[in-house]
Amino acid sequence: MINIMKSSAKGALEDTPYLLIDGAKMGRNILKMANVARGSGVALRPHVKTHKIPSIAKEQLEAGARGITVARYPRRKSWPLVASKTSLLPTRL
Repeated sequence: MINIMKSSAKGALEDTPYLLIDGAKMGRNILKMANVARGSGVALRPHVKTHKIPSIAKEQLEAGARGITVARYPRRKSWPLVASKTSLLPTRL
């Protein structure tokens, strides 16, 4: 799972902005959403704009997501490992 932390030169985390992801909780949420979609008979294609982290998208795919949704084609091309399974590029009509 993911734990991303940035510390200052002094090592004082309270003085430096950082992102801390509860990996266990995120994993449970990913599995829960995959199970809800599977139980409802729908294909889950989470939108990567919510996190923009390829390793999280990979976890979503491994949990059962049919693919990912990207807003722009360049983002799909920049994530070859994740986007190679399937990706959806929605367009306005």
